[in-house]
Amino acid sequence: MVRLKTRYLLFELLFPDSLDLAHPHESLRQTKSKIEYRKVADAFKQAVLEHSGEQGLGSVQSSLLVKYFSPATMTGVLRVSREYYRIVQASLSYITEIDNQRVIVKIAKVSGTIKKSQQAAIAKDKAYIDIIAADTASTIGYN
Repeated sequence: MVRLKTRYLLFELLFPDSLDLAHPHESLRQTKSKIEYRKVADAFKQAVLEHSGEQGLGSVQSSLLVKYFSPATMTGVLRVSREYYRIVQASLSYITEIDNQRVIVKIAKVSGTIKKSQQAAIAKDKAYIDIIAADTASTIGYN
């Protein structure tokens, strides 16, 4: 018996409409309305269908699964077969809209284990919190 070899793609949804040039790190991640898990999964499958056709979707669909998605941080982990992860990665780069909101899908990390993807997500969020804290401290005048 052969085990299923997968890749985990850590992705981030960015919102170009809310871009504030003074604070780009903040504004790209913020949105007033939340995007649901199901809408993200459907948009990913639709993107693979549009850019790889029915054969591409058929190849990928059995292993394509959004394992985790946080509407608060707009980050998630997508599982896909190792053989087809590049098809999915390429298709995600063409997504421009999810649930009638303009988005950019940024692949932050590709990993062989979900644990490494989770660690990368935690490190990314810690760095983001540090940037916000430093920006807030300098605005208030603590530095």
